[in-house]
Amino acid sequence: MLSFEPLLDKYSYLVSFSSGGGAENNAAVNLGLQHRRGLALPYAIAECTAGGTTVFHVTSLDGCSSLRPPSADFKQQNQQKRNAGTGMSWPSWVVERCAHLQEERSVPCVSLATVVGEWLGGHPIARMKVDAQGSDLDVIKSAGEFINRLLFINLEVHSELAAPIYHGQASCDDVLLTMQRMGFLLADARKIGSACNFSTPESNLDFVRREVWPLWRSFYKDYAYCNLL
Repeated sequence: MLSFEPLLDKYSYLVSFSSGGGAENNAAVNLGLQHRRGLALPYAIAECTAGGTTVFHVTSLDGCSSLRPPSADFKQQNQQKRNAGTGMSWPSWVVERCAHLQEERSVPCVSLATVVGEWLGGHPIARMKVDAQGSDLDVIKSAGEFINRLLFINLEVHSELAAPIYHGQASCDDVLLTMQRMGFLLADARKIGSACNFSTPESNLDFVRREVWPLWRSFYKDYAYCNLL
C-alpha cells in the first residue's frame, strides 16, 4: 500500500494498492471503495520491466503478498531465533501463512518517478506512507530524480533480531543508512541512535527531507516536543 498527500491540497491523495494487511484481512474490498477521499489504483510501485510489468508473489494470506518472494528458510530462521532466546519470533499465523508462496503473477507496474513526476505533475508530496511488505525501500528508490519531491515518508522497517520474511529485504539499519544517503533525516530527533531498538519484529519510522528539516513541525503536529538538530 502506498498513499500520498500532495502539499498543495492536503485533502486529496492517491493510493496505490496491492494487498491488505493484518492476520484476518484478505483485501476483499472493491478497489473503488477503499476510502471516500481516496483513489485506489491496481499498480505495483517499483523499478519496472520495459513492458511495464513486474512479478507479484502471492502468499496464502493477501496481506503478506509482495514484490519480493518469501525467504526460502524463513521458518528455519524463525525457529532458530525462538530457540536461541536472543531474538524475536513471529506469531504462528505469520509463520504458517506468510512464508507459503502460492503463485507468481505478472502485474502492471509504474515507478514512483512516474507517479510523482507525471501523474502528480512533479508537485511536492507533503506526506507519504509506504507499507510494501519488504519492498518499502525499493519503492522509495524508484522515485529517481524526483526523490527530493518527497518531504515526509513513513516506512515499515524490519528488526535484525527477527527472521526476514522476504528474500533480500532491507534491515532497519540498511533503511536508515540508505535514507540518509538519499537526503532524509529521522523526523523524531529523540530516536537518533536508537531508532532500530524496537521490541517487535517490525515497526514504522518517519523521515523528513533534509531541506525542510527546520520547517517540518509547522506542517505536522505529531512530534510537537521533538528537538531539532
